[in-house]
Amino acid sequence: QDNLNTYFGTKVPNTASGYFGGQFADIIGFHGYVSSGSSGFCPIPENVITVIDDMNSALTTAGETGKPWFDTEDGWSKASDENFLDQDREAAFMARYSLLQRSMGVERGYWYRWDSTLTYGGALWTQSGGPIEAVTAWDEVSKWMVGATFSTACTVNANVWQCGLTRSGGYQALAVWNSAQDCLNGSCPTLPFTVPNGGYTLYRDLTGTETSITGTTVP
Repeated sequence: QDNLNTYFGTKVPNTASGYFGGQFADIIGFHGYVSSGSSGFCPIPENVITVIDDMNSALTTAGETGKPWFDTEDGWSKASDENFLDQDREAAFMARYSLLQRSMGVERGYWYRWDSTLTYGGALWTQSGGPIEAVTAWDEVSKWMVGATFSTACTVNANVWQCGLTRSGGYQALAVWNSAQDCLNGSCPTLPFTVPNGGYTLYRDLTGTETSITGTTVP
């Protein structure tokens, strides 16, 4: 909300849209943090939908629609404050958070932040350990999105999220996850997902590993 005030809080009289200063902006910037703000309560990537919905409502009220959206600071905030330092959880967050934003029309996301100091936990790279697991997840999920079109926005049914993707030449894919499952300390339980009709032949995980689909379900 504070970020929206930056763009729309300054009153500029005698403009075509009334008293908002959005006419002077080419891009709508916002911060997409979904920090829980409480120790032991992990940030939920799906909450970014509420952030974007609220932003879209404010833009509509201000008469400022049709401009590109840039998430100028996205991330899980200070992960050490929330005890959100498990790398499996962070990788899962990165993928879900990125897919949801892109499917809702966010054109760019700027992660905060890449490198870390001793007082800032949860960055993507540390001097002692190098890139964390979430970097590999981003590398993979970006391959799914770049050059593809979201044929459908990400939707949920009984905790199972699906995002439809297409490319030229008849390519189609689904990004799928179950938000009720957790991945912690190397243990990542799964539930079976029934593969819909449509000629799907293989699936990839966040490490890029490909597996042929031989039955009617995948994990």
